[in-house]
Order: sequence, then structure tokens, then C-alpha cells
Amino acid sequence: MPHILIDHNIAPSCLKALEEKTGQRILLAEGELGTQRELPESQLKDAVALLGTHLPLNHEQMTSLQWVQLTSAGFAQAEGLGLSQRNVKVTTASGVNDIPIAEWSIMMMLALTRRLPEMFQNQTQELWDRSARFQTEMRGKTLGIWGFGGIARETARLATAMGLNVHILTRTGQIDDKPRFQSNPQNDRPEDLPQKVFAAKDSVQFCQSLDFLMLAIPDTADNLGLIDEVIFELALNLGQVAAIV
Repeated sequence: MPHILIDHNIAPSCLKALEEKTGQRILLAEGELGTQRELPESQLKDAVALLGTHLPLNHEQMTSLQWVQLTSAGFAQAEGLGLSQRNVKVTTASGVNDIPIAEWSIMMMLALTRRLPEMFQNQTQELWDRSARFQTEMRGKTLGIWGFGGIARETARLATAMGLNVHILTRTGQIDDKPRFQSNPQNDRPEDLPQKVFAAKDSVQFCQSLDFLMLAIPDTADNLGLIDEVIFELALNLGQVAAIV
């Protein structure tokens, strides 16, 4: 019987809603969800769609497969599997993680700026240290974002709202004014866009002006080794507060 195979940890209420809306039977994959493994042929042969991070190691047995919905923004794990030759459509979750990762990045920058780990350590030791090093502000500092996809754009919005300067580095030195996915229903405003945009050939100049460096680029063969020793040393010596997040 045709079914949708789910290999991801999803709330039961969402699975029920998916079943009701699609009219398809929903099956949860056996074993540890989200891991790359072989699955029983009984779960594979009639699966018309798969939701998960990885395809099963024995995905060739999915003879009815029409659609793979990845739970990741990247798709390297689906390359070279012959899916296009089998007329299987593959879609990604690009945009889903824009808000949480942007918020996490801002949180890490705040924690580093205000020396939060050290403050917690002092708290556990019942120390009341009011030194100036715990009073550094992020406002006015410069965040450099390498890449300008959805995650970078959302991070730029938050950083701008907090008074940071935002510099962007892209391959060409240009940014796309029309994002593929918008977590905010409103269009980008001019004040949300970066103050400066650098091309990849100007990466050293880009890094020399920063307090924070955020990498927001996909894990692809083209980007392997992109951050070399020169860039890494620059990032470590940017100033009093410098980090790669």
C-alpha cells in the first residue's frame, strides 16, 4: 500500500495532520530516526515519499519513490545517488532554520561580549566581580557575515536592530535583493541591508574591519578549505572581542 515514510522525529499531532491532509498512510522508519542505515524492504518498496535527513543505504529498493523532502538546507548527502535518473524530485528545508540559527548566533556574540561563561563561573563561586571586562557593549561593533543567504539575512536584521554594523562578503560582491525564502512576511527594508559588501577577492580587507566573523555558507566541495590559515589568523586577531560563530 502506498505510504509516506518519515525518518525524522516529528510530533504525533503533526504526523496525524499530514496523514489527514495528504490522504496517504504515514509510516515511521524503524531504528534510530535521522541516522543513515538500511531499512526493511517492507517499509521501502511502496514508499512514494520520504521525509528525512538521509536516504536509506538500501534506497534502491524504493521502487515507488517520487519525492524526497530533506530536513536539511544542504543536499550533498543526496548527490550521486542516481535520484534524477529515477525521476525522483528532491527538495530541501532551506529557510526553516533561518530564525533559530540567527538567534543562536546573536546569543553567542552576546555571551562572548559580556563574558557570560566567566560570569556563571563567578556566580557558582559566589564572587561579585564588577570589573569593566564584564561591561563591554555590542552596540557599535562590526559583524562580518561570509555569505548572504537566508540565515545571514536574518542575522543581519537582528544585528542591525541591536546597533551593530554589518559587513557582507559574497563571491561577486553583490547581494540578492529578492531572497528565496522570507521568515519575515515584510520585505527587507534598506536599513536591514549591510553597510558594506565585499567580494571574495577582498576577503583579507573584509576580515580586517571586523569584531565578529560569522560563516553562513553551505558545506560544499567549492567551499572546502575556503577559510585558510591567513583568514583564520586574521579572525583570531581582530580585536578585543573576536569570534567565528
